[in-house]
Amino acid sequence: MHSKEKIIYTIVGILLFGVLIFGISYAFFTADVIGGEDDTTMTIKAGQTGIRFDDNSDQVGASAIAPGWSMEKKFSIVSAATSNVFYNIVFTNVHNTFVNKDYLLFTLKNAKDGSLLASGAVPSLETTVLSYVVVVPEGTNSYILTISYPPGDKNLIDDVGKAFNFAIKITEAT
Repeated sequence: MHSKEKIIYTIVGILLFGVLIFGISYAFFTADVIGGEDDTTMTIKAGQTGIRFDDNSDQVGASAIAPGWSMEKKFSIVSAATSNVFYNIVFTNVHNTFVNKDYLLFTLKNAKDGSLLASGAVPSLETTVLSYVVVVPEGTNSYILTISYPPGDKNLIDDVGKAFNFAIKITEAT
């Protein structure tokens, strides 16, 4: 009987150790957003990868803009991981009161070489603007987001006094 108890305790110990190792590995590589809408940065843990804003705010927005207006927002995805991390860039908590929503435009460029990565009208709902991007181990991807309300021959009277705002976040690409 005594040797049966040792075998049972050994098996239970091995199973508990396996569950512990699996749990630690799963927790490390699972996306977990830290911070909230009121924080100045939002970080996603997937091998310790985060988003850093040059102005320390994840918010983008303006009100009472006129044709010819534009703004820039610079941010970087920084990885301290030991392997590639795949992520999406998302505009979240979107509030856009513009009537002519196609007139308010965004471009997202690579800050290193200026290449255009995404562009279009500023969305009215949460939208993934760049999908399945990779940041290499201990690497940094830097971006320049430009929002503009270009001049033109459009009837813009409906948009006088309108506003928009949204937050930028990253999510784990699956």
